[in-house]
Amino acid sequence: MWSLQAPHHRYTNIASPLPSLDCRIVRGDIHWGEIVVFEGEYCHIQGYWEWAEDTLGRSQEVLVAADIYDAVYSLLFTYDQNSDILQAFCEAWCPKTNTVLSSIGELSISLWDLHTLGGFPIRGSFYEEVIPEATELTCVDAKDQRYIPRVCEYLFTTFHYLQESKTDSSRVSLSRWIGFWYKKYLRYEPAPPRREKKTARLKFMHNPIGAIPETSQWSRGEEGVFSKFGVKPAKKEETYLAAFFSCWLCAFVFPLKEGDFIRPETFKMETMMDTKRKISLALPVLASIYSDWPSNPLMVAFLGEGVARYYDKKKARKRIHQGDNIAWASTMLNNSEPYDYIDDNDALELELNYFESIRFGYLPLRNGNSAIIEPYSPHRFSHQFGFYQRIPGVSAYNNRSAS
Repeated sequence: MWSLQAPHHRYTNIASPLPSLDCRIVRGDIHWGEIVVFEGEYCHIQGYWEWAEDTLGRSQEVLVAADIYDAVYSLLFTYDQNSDILQAFCEAWCPKTNTVLSSIGELSISLWDLHTLGGFPIRGSFYEEVIPEATELTCVDAKDQRYIPRVCEYLFTTFHYLQESKTDSSRVSLSRWIGFWYKKYLRYEPAPPRREKKTARLKFMHNPIGAIPETSQWSRGEEGVFSKFGVKPAKKEETYLAAFFSCWLCAFVFPLKEGDFIRPETFKMETMMDTKRKISLALPVLASIYSDWPSNPLMVAFLGEGVARYYDKKKARKRIHQGDNIAWASTMLNNSEPYDYIDDNDALELELNYFESIRFGYLPLRNGNSAIIEPYSPHRFSHQFGFYQRIPGVSAYNNRSAS
């Protein structure tokens, strides 16, 4: 029998009660309102579906090399959201441990889940959202190489052009950004508002069909955009892809509550992905989920309307709180034969991702002057990885506080 251990936790003989929304509701401290609204429901952005398909077809090699083709593809579709399940999930969520407290043990969203279900890479360079200094953006190093590719400069030039041409706001909306870069025909109509508690899968789901077209020629409008900002012919594809990355990151990967706007803080990361560099997106995405939780990968199997099973409030609470029909280790990396794993940094990429996802650590996310540091404790929900799960202790110190 194997169990995961954590070096920064102290074990106690007495299980201390953990805070959760459900406990506060039982005590009568708080209660749900008459209308419960959860963020993250589908919202159509005109032109995004067409732009995403065009990018997946045009830049497949770069997306695969950066290990984000699956992530971009999975976010091409819409998915059901059930407010009763989310409400029950929030009630059982413990912000102190970042786990769901159920009668059969703790569960959580893991890095491995984000990798296998959503296609987000676990390994790679550190992700941060920050506007680079002018020196870093325009100068070269001792080898006469730019610190940041010229593409990043093109993005800032475009952003300021759109910013100055709009008098009522200093922000640049996602729709305005898409309309500037994507000049081809729009094929998809906006989907109607989503409705819950559907009894059957709909015949027409208002989603892209998933067939990625082969794209090679630039349209006259796109050529005009490149010409307007002096984009060199060899940099057209990189610039176009980086512009798409900015929309993808701001709209779906790291959306903010302030609205659907382009954040220039993402431009540096986009140009890094644009050069086939792998960026560790799973860690900051999970940090964002942990922090903000009251937002051909496997998840594509559940795309569209009417696919997910729906529950009323009673059944939803039973499913989450009592852990009914929990599929332990449903995404675990399986091996039919016993084998020894040697951590020599020379293993298969799949194995490296898996073993990093079961390792205790911290999830960082930097956005400008703010930083999020969330504890990641897979030993608390080790059943999901096929390990024995005992009653864990508590963190030795509060690692969320940082200066």
